[in-house]
Amino acid sequence: AVPAAAPPRKGTPDVDELRARAAAGGKLSNKEKRLLKDLERKEKLEAEASAPAGEEELEPEAPDLSAIAVSVPGARAAEDCEEGAVAASGGTDVVVDNFSASAPGRALFTDASLRLAAGRRYGLLGPNGRGKTTLLRLLAARRLPVPAALDMLLVDQEVRASGEPVYQQVMRAHRRREEAAIEERDLLAALEAQESAEEAEANGGPPAPAFDWPGAFARVTALETELEALGAHRAEADARRILAGLGFTEAMQEADSRALSGGWRMRVALAKALHVRPRLLLLDEPTNHLDLEGVLWLGEHLRTSWQGTVVVVSHDVDFLEESCTDMLVVDLERVAHFGGRVDRYAEMRRQLEAKRVKEYEAQQKLLKELKKGGGGMSDDKARKEVLRKLHVTALMEAPKPYSVKFDFTGLEDGAGAVSLHGVTFAHPGGRTLFKDLDLRLDEGTRVALVGANGSGKSTLLKVIAGEEAPDAGGVRLGETVRLAHVSQSRGGLDGSQTVHEEISEGQETLQLGAHAVSARAYAACFNLRGAAQEKRVSALSGGERGRVHLAKALKSGCNLLLLDEPTNDLDVDTLRSLEEAIAAFAGTAVVVSHDRWFLNRVCSHLLLLHGDGRTTFFQGCWEEYEAHLARVAAESEAGGGQDAAAAAAGPMSESVMAAARSAGRRGL
Repeated sequence: AVPAAAPPRKGTPDVDELRARAAAGGKLSNKEKRLLKDLERKEKLEAEASAPAGEEELEPEAPDLSAIAVSVPGARAAEDCEEGAVAASGGTDVVVDNFSASAPGRALFTDASLRLAAGRRYGLLGPNGRGKTTLLRLLAARRLPVPAALDMLLVDQEVRASGEPVYQQVMRAHRRREEAAIEERDLLAALEAQESAEEAEANGGPPAPAFDWPGAFARVTALETELEALGAHRAEADARRILAGLGFTEAMQEADSRALSGGWRMRVALAKALHVRPRLLLLDEPTNHLDLEGVLWLGEHLRTSWQGTVVVVSHDVDFLEESCTDMLVVDLERVAHFGGRVDRYAEMRRQLEAKRVKEYEAQQKLLKELKKGGGGMSDDKARKEVLRKLHVTALMEAPKPYSVKFDFTGLEDGAGAVSLHGVTFAHPGGRTLFKDLDLRLDEGTRVALVGANGSGKSTLLKVIAGEEAPDAGGVRLGETVRLAHVSQSRGGLDGSQTVHEEISEGQETLQLGAHAVSARAYAACFNLRGAAQEKRVSALSGGERGRVHLAKALKSGCNLLLLDEPTNDLDVDTLRSLEEAIAAFAGTAVVVSHDRWFLNRVCSHLLLLHGDGRTTFFQGCWEEYEAHLARVAAESEAGGGQDAAAAAAGPMSESVMAAARSAGRRGL
């Protein structure tokens, strides 16, 4: 949440005065700079809250489904689809065979099949831009045949700002329960009014209107039974439990959502879906907006408490393996099932690619045979004959290998050492994020910043980068330090530009350290090749935007990398390449991430921010820290107490300690 600025104390300059002084070239103290930024942020928040609903600033739009052409041979209407699925699954399995979908200029799915068994939890993997988000949205819009009796919810965008408390927003998401509660309230009011009218008539007043007492009592009884079945008596407790698991404090649950940032409003949308409990839950990168504790809680909740079907797009390997029963891969215009282990993903990709190459070669061989010789068919007739013989709706394009290869070596130029001395940062009128922080990071160190949302991780990166001024202490960078800061917002991209224009910025040759490289070859290293370089930035998927942002940030060379949630929206292949590049990077890297697999692969140290000014430095990766907590928990339980374990875990104790105990039980 964006902290509200405290009202200026008597004698404190207001925002206009501070702006005027800055514009006139006057010098502002660090505290005045912080106050000005905080007041401007409050102004922006108030302006957003008072803006009409349609003028809210939202994240980049999802693909426009009106531009997606869908074909499902022999598809039944929704009401018939329900009947067809009842025999096998009681109407809750999803079975879609041989469907095709295409966006303008390219095929997304060709003769693909999708099967979702009721009660299973599916992780959806695949390269960026291959249609994972589109598949979820086609299901949610029922553009693919889905049983009519199957209720669905897709969580892919933040809720609109509302003036009611967050917990009430979550409760009201259950529409049928709200409708039943309103009907019961109105009916009870009508009963009371009728009783008063009949009492007045008995005392000589006007005659009371006719009233169906037996029918009214029967309806009230039916509504009470329905509300009991819908869990009305425990609705508030359930909403608050879910919100707490996703990181909402009691104060945040009571506040209205106009005071929340976009990321927190995404959490409200997720909380609403978890509270409603649809029989098919569709989640698009839900961990992007969660801190590590929230990721742990959500994985545990889906694994132990969710009874419906789930399809989740995520790059977080540990989250998928802990919460999902099955994995699906979207690639090469198909959807393939490959069991419940992400480590089989690479093998399945290779199998799909090999199968695709064989199918393409068979298609080309048939085309050639139909057209050869003097009496051969024309191109158009041969194409139609191939479609008929192979029972497909479109010809296959030549398979292109998908590969991303980040290489940060050669970017370094000198040592990337950085030291912090007594650094303190607090929001004006608010809490202290970190206090008296002393830290030295030498060349080759890779440290992860870990903590709950709002604990100051992104702020610390900004302080190191010189984008925020600390209240006390200072940051010292080595004389030869060249810094690259990749922010979480992925901002600064011009949607009207092509990918090539955005990365090259008019320079056909880029200087990467001591090497000159063509701008197009450089973009190709991020798997932005050929036609992809001519796409408008506004048309890119989240993962593609992330790769463009990385390419822009890193092209000038650096020996100090500051990465804020770099894994968000990246597919597994891109993520693996990023891990390898950071591991081979000879400079210094400071990383914010909630992805445990990523932290284990790239980081040598952890800096835990507890959000109350305290910090803890741990030498080792996340898995080693988890093992440390497991040992502390075991020793504490053996001694009959939990204080030491809670102290070791800090404010993340409940979820993190549960994960540590689980890891201990699994022998990790």
